[in-house]
Amino acid sequence: KEKQYQARQVPPQEAGDIDSQFRDVDGLSVHFKRRRGEAGKAPLPWAAALWHGFGANTYSWEMAALDRLTDALGPDSLVVSHDAAGFGLTERPSGLKKYRVTHNARVGSSLLELEMADTVSVNDGKNISEWRRLYMGHSMGGWAAAIAATESSKKTLPAAVILVAPAFVASRKVVSKKAEKRPYDDDEDTPLGRAIFTAVKLAVQLVAVALWKLLVGPLVLQVLRIQVRSKRFWEKGLGAAWYDALRLPARTVDGYRRPSAVQKWDYGMLG
Repeated sequence: KEKQYQARQVPPQEAGDIDSQFRDVDGLSVHFKRRRGEAGKAPLPWAAALWHGFGANTYSWEMAALDRLTDALGPDSLVVSHDAAGFGLTERPSGLKKYRVTHNARVGSSLLELEMADTVSVNDGKNISEWRRLYMGHSMGGWAAAIAATESSKKTLPAAVILVAPAFVASRKVVSKKAEKRPYDDDEDTPLGRAIFTAVKLAVQLVAVALWKLLVGPLVLQVLRIQVRSKRFWEKGLGAAWYDALRLPARTVDGYRRPSAVQKWDYGMLG
């Protein structure tokens, strides 16, 4: 039965919408949606990058805010919303590095800069520095948007950052270097201590990876396939967050379920 499921899965490009866009960003084929405001003569137009939350995809922004945000940002505005690696229709890479939140942060900001450059080259010739950048993220995407903002250069620093129910908790607590010192730091300060610590750390990591591949990974993968392929799973989950579960639109359920029809969606989400 699993082979039948795998045989029906399609490449990301075949599962896209008529307005789906695909672009190589840092060696990753990224699926995204793009919106442009009405043509005008805005002296400082807005350019916005949107990051979605865990288990979602760009449809969550498309459903809730993509068009309305574009209108609110005014003439000449540019808004892009992408699928993070492991979700939606973005490529499922083989390495774990590109599934990290830090990489997703860079993908979103880099994609925006690429789209801004294209917009400038085919339109009025405005310099990219004349744009105001907006970073917006929801849940896990809020984490990515915050990272993207802190890693921005002076030229790409966003004028505004909006975090919607971000998946992190900020702390004002300042820890001194003295307080951060661990009891075994003195041992690590010697070459022998550092070598022992590194060897133990590597051994623990290798054991953890082996256990995951042999025992935990296959079990989690099986459970993931059963749950995510079930329409009832999405109806129940989305219904719990909807103002009225009985009025949950079928198109919303389909928008969240669609990525499970893409090749390697399960391995990507597990990554």
